Amino acid sequence: MTAYEIYKYQAYRKGLKEDQRPVKDGWVLRNGELMNKYLSTVKASRINTFEHLSDSEILQLQKVEKDGCPTLAGLLVFSKYPQSAFPGLGLTAVAVPGTVYGVTEADGTRFTDNVRIEGSLQEMLVSAMDFVRKNIRHRTVIDEMGQRADRWEYPLRAVREALLNALIHRDYSRHTDGTPIQLIIYEDRMEIINSGGVYGGFPVARLGKESPESRNSTLIRILEFLQISENRYSGIPTMKREMEKAGLPQPEFLDDGKQFKTILRNTVSSSAASLPARTENKADERIAVYCRTPRTRKEIADHLGMNYSYVSNGLIKPMILSGTLVEAGKKGREKLLQTRTDWSQREFEPVTEG
Repeated sequence: MTAYEIYKYQAYRKGLKEDQRPVKDGWVLRNGELMNKYLSTVKASRINTFEHLSDSEILQLQKVEKDGCPTLAGLLVFSKYPQSAFPGLGLTAVAVPGTVYGVTEADGTRFTDNVRIEGSLQEMLVSAMDFVRKNIRHRTVIDEMGQRADRWEYPLRAVREALLNALIHRDYSRHTDGTPIQLIIYEDRMEIINSGGVYGGFPVARLGKESPESRNSTLIRILEFLQISENRYSGIPTMKREMEKAGLPQPEFLDDGKQFKTILRNTVSSSAASLPARTENKADERIAVYCRTPRTRKEIADHLGMNYSYVSNGLIKPMILSGTLVEAGKKGREKLLQTRTDWSQREFEPVTEG
């Protein structure tokens, strides 16, 4: 295990709350107006409990402050510039002229837009949404009733939920607080990447169906009081519903243990559409397409850019058990795996929401 994998295991087992750790640098440009709004909302929620407490006592009870200093959660929400203490806790946003990251176009263009987004958590959310609106297509269509309607390339509500999830559920530990969230807009998809996999090893396939434990419960509760987040585990179901309403593929969620990636696609790829069964984890579709030519487990992991152990046990093994992948010889010491071709002889059950 790597040092980070050991930390993640211990943090979950011991219930460490990184968002509650005090920030010794103290408050940086505190947003007094927002703090007053928060305190008023908290007091109104439990009048009998908080009416005789000072503001400082309430902030300590709610873990906004600790030991005379702001907590990390408090700083992220109530500071106008938390990056003064944590320069890496921002968001980088780029628009790519193509479908591959880092490829330079003929005229030398690598990014059509490239910004670093900073500020409080809620300010970063607003700025990231502005970047998305600026860099995705917008068109006018005629609906079934003959009415004109404006539509974005991606449903903005789904995009907001994906960004909010990344900001709220990322790993804020010392191991990753130098790593910004990434927003990458390609021609055919949008990717949102945050550090830290799903908390506690919760299965990706169950996201949106069951309620996992929260990595940053203090941060989530603060945002709930400010009505920025509902804290009702509705984010992923909302993303799925909005993408379906827009006639787009379901969002994809990939977790390699070090980072969590959400992918929103603006079209159905012809290769994926040709698969007879729609899988809940879209990584399965990518593997099935890639393995039309026999591949080894390592080649598959490298192609996905994901951890070998996770791909082998979490993705490939279930596909072999289901008959989606079959053995097709060997390459050196490794077995070659190939997508099964006799699809007409198989029956598939539709994926249903739980």
